[in-house]
Amino acid sequence: MRRSTLRTWFLDPATRMNPNLNFAQGIPCKTDGRGIGIIEFSYTFTQVLDAVAILSAGAPGWSRADSAGLKSWSGNFLTWLRTSQNGRDEAAQPNNHGTFYDMLTAGIALYTGQKALARQIVQGARSSRIDKQIDGNGSQPQEAIRTRSYHYFTFNLVAMTRLAAIGKHVGVDLWAYRTPAGGSLFKAVDFLIPAATGGVSHWPYQELVFTQYAALDSLHAAADAGDRAARAALPHVPVPPGGDLYPVRPAAEQLDDISLTP
Repeated sequence: MRRSTLRTWFLDPATRMNPNLNFAQGIPCKTDGRGIGIIEFSYTFTQVLDAVAILSAGAPGWSRADSAGLKSWSGNFLTWLRTSQNGRDEAAQPNNHGTFYDMLTAGIALYTGQKALARQIVQGARSSRIDKQIDGNGSQPQEAIRTRSYHYFTFNLVAMTRLAAIGKHVGVDLWAYRTPAGGSLFKAVDFLIPAATGGVSHWPYQELVFTQYAALDSLHAAADAGDRAARAALPHVPVPPGGDLYPVRPAAEQLDDISLTP
């Protein structure tokens, strides 16, 4: 990411955005903005923080003042996420929206040095997200009802695996967690394997635009965490155009596009 872009969006008083998403997913004549619009920013902003971590390791032209300024902006944004009505609305969402909210707030908390808060968020995700979103067989009932169910299964797991990666930095192992019903992140990833390796005929729910490789990064993340079934499945999953880039990414990414929905 270009340093000038970061300064324009987050540091320069003349051009930077305000540290809120008050107008996210605004609808003319209906609402100025709504909580469910936060997800449009949550995934991409955590990618920004990944890029900033690289710059902060000593990249020429990225100064300590730049780092301090972005941490200040991020801290103010985190306060808005946790105290605004839109933020509270998104936190209460029972599906992928809530998971991405936790990923975003935990990621910012870790970046801004609030490790206790990051740990609290990741720990809370065990009961508020994994318990409520993953069945004993690994299915995700909140996402199964959608017309793009395979997309949303993989999308939600991108957030969960990234949240698990944050957990490693604060002493919380989400991969090891088992729900009272027997569900887990491992089971949720393994639920994808038949379709990821065998195609849409092996997917039990509706999917209008099936993209087989959408599960690839989640399978990689699970394999890295010790999932033998995921490791064995990886050679049999098609790779996206441009190849399998997981080995050079800091964390899992979403590989298909919701905008392709007819």
